Amino acid sequence: SRLLLVRRKLESEKQLAQQKSLQLEESEQRWRKLFEDSRQASLLIEDSRFVAANRASLRMLGLAHPDQLIGRAVLDISPPCQSDGQPSARKFDEYRQTACSEGSSEFEWQHLRASGEPFTAQVLLTAIQYGNKVLLHVVWNDITEQKRAEAELADYQRDLERRVAGRTAELSAVSESLGTANAELYTILDA
Repeated sequence: SRLLLVRRKLESEKQLAQQKSLQLEESEQRWRKLFEDSRQASLLIEDSRFVAANRASLRMLGLAHPDQLIGRAVLDISPPCQSDGQPSARKFDEYRQTACSEGSSEFEWQHLRASGEPFTAQVLLTAIQYGNKVLLHVVWNDITEQKRAEAELADYQRDLERRVAGRTAELSAVSESLGTANAELYTILDA
């Protein structure tokens, strides 16, 4: 009877352990699906190398399979220098250090698609302590079209300002000429 009680207790604990294991597995699958299926491009970096990437990130880079990115360094998909002329290696190290010391870092970054085409991404880099390692969670958005539109708008604004300044100078010259002609007319009429 005592043996039977011990056996039932062990079976109960075994069932509980199996149930908890199943719940943990379901939770992991749910979070993996959330990461992989999200339309928000996300990646994980460990030791400056990609260890996970969702489908949205692969699409953004023009890649078909995760193994085309996993294991590669951040600098493998970056030009040698960023748009401000600074070396990508130095800038990434600065942003990584900021994320590790402050929890996160947000910045614009020039990347290269698989085709070699450059694009600009708005990046949020978040440091996550995982055991004795630090993972960097990357959330990024392609802002190339936004940057192009901003540059186009700035060009249009400069052109408009140039035209307004030119037209203002023309009107000022005409106004001055009219003032001179008006003064001459009064001189003639007063005589």
